[in-house]
Amino acid sequence: RVDRPEEKDLRTFPTYASPERLSMGNPNLKPQFTQSVELGYRQSWIGGYFYSSAYHRMSTNILTKIITEVPMSNRLAEVNQNADKGQNTGVELVLDQELGSKLRLNANGNIYRNNIGAFTIVHTYPNNVTYVGKKQNIITGNAKVNLTAKIWKDTELQLTGIYLAKDIIPQGKILARYSIDAGLTKKIQNGKGELFINASDILTTLVLRQEIEGTTFNLVSDDYYETQVVRVGYQYRF
Repeated sequence: RVDRPEEKDLRTFPTYASPERLSMGNPNLKPQFTQSVELGYRQSWIGGYFYSSAYHRMSTNILTKIITEVPMSNRLAEVNQNADKGQNTGVELVLDQELGSKLRLNANGNIYRNNIGAFTIVHTYPNNVTYVGKKQNIITGNAKVNLTAKIWKDTELQLTGIYLAKDIIPQGKILARYSIDAGLTKKIQNGKGELFINASDILTTLVLRQEIEGTTFNLVSDDYYETQVVRVGYQYRF
């Protein structure tokens, strides 16, 4: 798999992510390459199935952001960079099962060992600053549970819970986070039409909390994205 930098990641025009943090792209970014191998097994039965797999993924030129201090100032420079190598080795389990005539469960669990190799990067702008990233590894994972229930004729309620455990990035770590989503759909017009309302991240808990380890500083940040969204609509299938 090839992950190429987006256009905005290549822009050299600096912007301020905050009054203390200057953010900019890097026209010298290389694509990130990932090679993977996976072995899976699926067992089906009436009303459901179970799927398990083991995988190993190897990535080079990891796309990331590196933050360093701007010399002779109290500002930080955040630049898109390529770290060195990383590996993920883990297992994934999926269970899909009918629980009676009105309830269906889908559960997904993933546990893996994340390894990131040591690397050295030089920020050429705004100053020549060197950052040395140490080798890291962690055992982490994530889980997702989805429940679909028929609450009355042609109407379904869906609840989804997601948990993401603490993980590492080339310059620090991402703390654990979770979210709960909900949706309600009702079929009309002999099943061709559908009314729906759904809400994501109901409790506003899917906050990206990072702890960045610099050469001479530690940075703790909480990034709030547009994760809490409510949608109301109608769709018709011809």
